[in-house]
Amino acid sequence: VAVSALFARSGVIRVDTVAELLDVGVLLAHQPRPAGRRVAVVGNSSALTGLAATACAAQGLTVAAGYPSDTGPRAGAAELAAALAVAAADENVDALVAVFAPPLPGQLTDTEADFAAALPGVLDAGKPVVATFLAGRAPAGVPAYPSVEEAVRALARVARYADWLRRPPGTPPELPRIDPAAASAALRADGADPAGLLRAYGIDVLPSVPTRSADEAVAAAVSLGCPVALKAAAPGLRHRLDLGAVRLDLADAAAVRRAYAEMSAVFGADVLVQAMVPPGVPCVVELVEDPAFGPVVGFGLGGVATELLGDRAWRAVPLTDIDASELVDAPRAAPLLRGHRGAVPVDRAALAELLLRVGRLADEQPRVRSLTLNPVLARPDGISVLHATVGVGAAGARPDTGPRRL
Repeated sequence: VAVSALFARSGVIRVDTVAELLDVGVLLAHQPRPAGRRVAVVGNSSALTGLAATACAAQGLTVAAGYPSDTGPRAGAAELAAALAVAAADENVDALVAVFAPPLPGQLTDTEADFAAALPGVLDAGKPVVATFLAGRAPAGVPAYPSVEEAVRALARVARYADWLRRPPGTPPELPRIDPAAASAALRADGADPAGLLRAYGIDVLPSVPTRSADEAVAAAVSLGCPVALKAAAPGLRHRLDLGAVRLDLADAAAVRRAYAEMSAVFGADVLVQAMVPPGVPCVVELVEDPAFGPVVGFGLGGVATELLGDRAWRAVPLTDIDASELVDAPRAAPLLRGHRGAVPVDRAALAELLLRVGRLADEQPRVRSLTLNPVLARPDGISVLHATVGVGAAGARPDTGPRRL
């Protein structure tokens, strides 16, 4: 987790094999970085240009309008050079993928060297060019790859790196309601005071009242005001609506008493009572202290499916305003926050501010080794943190502080 977070923050290009390392290195050494992700695919084989276009889509690149451009197997070197020149001059193209399949014997008088000579003419356009020549050799200065998939994969990694270089670093914003002294006092308290610690960083957790009898549950409900929710107190059950360990919208004392009796018979006497809040999209915010890399903040949407898929995004602290905004949008399930299928978009700015507060806490309180806010209900009018778990321990060494940026 921490390695991926630091790589994302520092602009490291991550590859899976030594061969891919060399593929990317050659491209960086010999070609300019692309100004965007729009790619022109040009070649003399419809099969190869089609494969290249498919590879572009798979790697997050966009095939520019009007491409792939297939000159056809009977086109000579001059036609290929002209098609490449048109693509290089196209203002809607940021990079070129040139593919070449050798013609059948006797089909053309042009040699493989003639076709290779078509490439240098486009190098002055200031756009990166990668090539796949199934026969012969590409000219010096043009990275050539055995397959279109390898060429496109290298180009995509360099395009992501170029995106990162253009990304403004952002700044850690000033946040109201931050009191590091109060947080330190909460950590010094006997057994620590998680609620006080979070309040010191402006993180409000909806109160819950622990109870051990039906009468106590009813009294708590009256104190909080109905409707209320009852939750089994065991950590593994607090969110298990599917098991009956959570009962919602209990409108009166009779409903509370009945729900408590049913729950305590199955899950034990310890039951939490909590006021109801408006529904929202459940989210999870995490803080993990990695022994090698320090604190990292994670964000994802709640639910069994996202947990099974490991749909969490991570960033290293300190977080900037841009880090927090990108972190909210990073999980694969993030479209649910933006109004998926006609739903009203939630207050993503409030989620980003919560992440900034957690990041600030992590940066200033090294004794906090872990933190989980789950669930955080996100709505169009704000957020509600329903439960928090804080792990406190001895402060670890943090020799490398501050943003990591190459």
